[in-house]
Amino acid sequence: MKTKTIEYYKKYDSGKEYNDKRYGGQVGSFRKNLVIVNFLSTLNGVPLKGKKILEIAPGTGVITRWLLKRYPDIHMTAIDSSSEMLSYLKKVLKRENLKSKLIEADAIKLPFENNTFDFVFALRLLLHYPTPKPFLKEMERVVKPGGAVLTDCHNILRLDFPNTFYRRFVNPKGFRGKVNSYYLFPWEISKRYSLPTLHIIKIQGHKFLPPNELLIKVLGENKLIQFEKLIGASWFKFFCADNFILLKKAGN
Repeated sequence: MKTKTIEYYKKYDSGKEYNDKRYGGQVGSFRKNLVIVNFLSTLNGVPLKGKKILEIAPGTGVITRWLLKRYPDIHMTAIDSSSEMLSYLKKVLKRENLKSKLIEADAIKLPFENNTFDFVFALRLLLHYPTPKPFLKEMERVVKPGGAVLTDCHNILRLDFPNTFYRRFVNPKGFRGKVNSYYLFPWEISKRYSLPTLHIIKIQGHKFLPPNELLIKVLGENKLIQFEKLIGASWFKFFCADNFILLKKAGN
């Protein structure tokens, strides 16, 4: 599926360039650690040890690598439409002595049989498309009955809401022409992200305060992350920049 979003990420000459831009420096380190903490919090006890796991659009592999280090017995597969990102991830996995299947593929036509994985997730992907259900249907197809699916969405009521209202109602195709992004009211999430056999069981807020070096220095990274985790688990979750959404497939 060719979109402005894909073209935006493909502008980087290498996965390393994207990784350095997003996760480099103090703010980048905080951003990486916060996504891992909220990812784990959202899972809410979903069993991962020894399981078959699929990540869609891993980018430079922040979550992939963390999962492989924390659960060395999992069977990990990652697919991405960007050969540049996969090439970078392959090098990093080799350097860190980690193993995962890496496949270049389209997220709306996954090259797997039905009911293959115990857990399927995609972060920073569905929120770039006006209709996430084609992706959700594929994720639902390849996850086993009783298995879990995790994804995310943008909140319109976040702290910079004048900007999000503008991007939702005036220029939905992207702020400054950079990338498609779609912002939801809390009551829209269930309708857009549920399927007849795929039901939301938890929503976790992510990124309440815009990260900056001064805030990290004053509060310290650990305290700021714990604050963010508490906010994300409360009713303030819908005022965070994003929501992580955990769904369960009907069945065993």
